[in-house]
Amino acid sequence: MRYRSARRLFLFLFDSLLIFLSLYLTLFLRRGDRPLLDDFWGFAQNFIWLFLFWLFLLFSFDFYSLKLRTGTFQFFRYFFIFIFLSFFSGILYFYLQPNLAIAPKTILFLELLIFSLLFLLWRFLFDWLFRKNIRREKIIFLGTSPEVNELKSYLDSFSSRYRVEGAYPLNYDIQKMKEAIKKERIRKIIVAEPSSDEEKSADSFNLRELLFSFPGLEIESFIKFYETNTQKIPLSFLSNPNFLAEFYKEEERTYVISKRIFDTLFSLFGFLFLAVFYPFVAVAIK
Repeated sequence: MRYRSARRLFLFLFDSLLIFLSLYLTLFLRRGDRPLLDDFWGFAQNFIWLFLFWLFLLFSFDFYSLKLRTGTFQFFRYFFIFIFLSFFSGILYFYLQPNLAIAPKTILFLELLIFSLLFLLWRFLFDWLFRKNIRREKIIFLGTSPEVNELKSYLDSFSSRYRVEGAYPLNYDIQKMKEAIKKERIRKIIVAEPSSDEEKSADSFNLRELLFSFPGLEIESFIKFYETNTQKIPLSFLSNPNFLAEFYKEEERTYVISKRIFDTLFSLFGFLFLAVFYPFVAVAIK
């Protein structure tokens, strides 16, 4: 958890730096000369709240979470939505402040363009360095279904983040499992649904005893783990009564809160934007 928090903080601080660096480069391109520091800071003060909102958007779209992998379809989908909302929010931000002594149309476009390019370059570079130098996290599976074997083969072939040390049935000997966890220094266990020949009672018993013996051990649902790492869901999962609960459950309470705040703010901006046209609509109807 400390590692994840440190990684998020590092990404957030570097993204903040990139936003202001992008504005500096924008002023340089716009004016054709290197701006003075005082002049730049005086100009940047007009963008502070807008930049904070852009960082909030990045957080809301999970760009500071390990589960959003750089270069995936989900990553680019969120990225293009971020660009659209950032540009729209920038237009609305300066429209609601007509007394500002700047004309930010071209600067806003260049700022967002430069930041987007730097952001992509930085994230791909960070992802390459992170996956190249980090040791793969050791995990084991509890469960022996065909989906477990399928995911195990997939991770062995394509994952640079996880190293599967084994897959054990849910009724496996608890002492032998403890020895394997201690020997291999396992930090995470992925728990699948019990097969027909496994005792369902062994699931909760083993987990309670394992968590008591290894307080730092992480437990994750196989359904959620499968979807996060492969970006797809096996058809066999649809017959699982717990599927919908697992699929829609958010892992972080802060993420749910931030999404709710984002929905409220975006609705407010949309209302203010449309409110300008309401009198004309009323006149047209009249």
